[in-house]
Amino acid sequence: MIEISLENGKWKLNTDKLLGQAGSSRVYEGIAPNGGEVAIKQFLEMRQDLVLREFDIAEFLVSKQLQHVVPVFDKGFDENSGRFYLVMAKAEHSLQDSLKEWGSYDDEQAAGILTDIAMGLREVPDIVHRDLKPANVLWHGGRWKLADFGIARFVEKATTEHTLKHWKTSEYAAPEQWRQETATAATDVYALGCVGYALLTGKPPFDGPSPEDYRNQHLNDAPRTLTGPDPTLCSLLMRMLRKTPESRPNTERIIEQLLEVEKEKNEGLKHLAEVGARIAAEQAGKEAGELKAATETERRTKMARTGFDVLKPIVDELMGSIQKAAAVTMGDPALQYQREKGVIIKQLALGLGVIDVRQNSLRNPMPAGLFPRSRWDVILGCTIGVTQTSPKYEWRSSLWYVKFPSGTTYRWHEVAYMNHPLMRSSRRFQPFPLDADDADRAASTTMDSIQIAFGPHPIDDEHVDEFINRWAQHLSLAAAGKFSQPRSLPIDKQLPMAKRQW
Repeated sequence: MIEISLENGKWKLNTDKLLGQAGSSRVYEGIAPNGGEVAIKQFLEMRQDLVLREFDIAEFLVSKQLQHVVPVFDKGFDENSGRFYLVMAKAEHSLQDSLKEWGSYDDEQAAGILTDIAMGLREVPDIVHRDLKPANVLWHGGRWKLADFGIARFVEKATTEHTLKHWKTSEYAAPEQWRQETATAATDVYALGCVGYALLTGKPPFDGPSPEDYRNQHLNDAPRTLTGPDPTLCSLLMRMLRKTPESRPNTERIIEQLLEVEKEKNEGLKHLAEVGARIAAEQAGKEAGELKAATETERRTKMARTGFDVLKPIVDELMGSIQKAAAVTMGDPALQYQREKGVIIKQLALGLGVIDVRQNSLRNPMPAGLFPRSRWDVILGCTIGVTQTSPKYEWRSSLWYVKFPSGTTYRWHEVAYMNHPLMRSSRRFQPFPLDADDADRAASTTMDSIQIAFGPHPIDDEHVDEFINRWAQHLSLAAAGKFSQPRSLPIDKQLPMAKRQW
């Protein structure tokens, strides 16, 4: 038993009676100056600014007479032990402990627990808890009360680099927390909906198990359908778990509907509630699907911007290197841009040869699923080619910003295509580029009239020089009128990078 001296008095801390431990703190049993039992939170190795952040919340709670929030009595730094402490009322047990013992609750019991928690949120409208979960709901004074405002913030305070956006409990974290957006009262409403699921089913709405799984589920998936509980409660939980914060009910409305659960006796109203619950579930599924599509579109758009930013300097370096090597000045009209049926062409002419890069729109991503056979995930595509005017010959390749099924990152790859040796084709020149559908066929494992003649070879990062040298050599041959189709196709089986790595 040690004595600590804080702002409001001296307290005794029993280090032999640990009540709980989480993160950078431990909670011990303690004795108040009047002899009553208390719980004392001892902060371990933790930044002082974060401790003071929690003390700001504690200072606010000390001055309040709250019925649904665990009372806070004192806080401060004890000189003798050299640690920060927070003194609060000692609770009997947590909601998490009760769930472990009972497994789940019936609808009326769950509604009662949720009402207590919601009333706690209503009592502190100026605070966003941000980590609401069964472990932070304690039984004290004959009711359930909110506790542990360790990562809470005042609503009116601006966010800073220390707002703990990365601190959350995966099972109960709202979509906006996974997006690292500012938490609001609606964030706590979402967590309360997750708690409601746990009360009725014994576990929260999503199963994870990894943080990345939880992230995807909270952002994109509809909650598991509830069966059995009161339809009004089911409908309410579904609305609390909507993906967009603005569409969730506020705390006052939640309390009103929870109180109605126990009063709902009229069969007509019950049937209406069942219909409402079904509609809410359908809306949740539709919203999840729409948001999943929107999220995927947003992701692909960001990746397209990245892909464009990677490819542009490579093309600029290719053209610049050729100009420099051939002593072509930047003002020479041989390097030009033009539009051809909506296609932007950047080209450079030298002797009998012309090199060009053609693109439709390198800033707009390709839709997902365009390569179903090969399962390539292609974000962007364009073509590069060298044309020889006499004798007439053209070599072109596709450039794909792609992630292969066995890969983890997107990279630019060059791929050229050819006719199958046993198939007839109307194509005059080889190798040639392809559109997405034909390129997918060529990359698949089934026999087709077209197949890969070259690549896929990465052209970015450490492979930029190789890419530039390859196409500079093509142009030099074409400029001299000596460019012709390779003697055999495919032309790069002997190269390790030519192996199909997908």
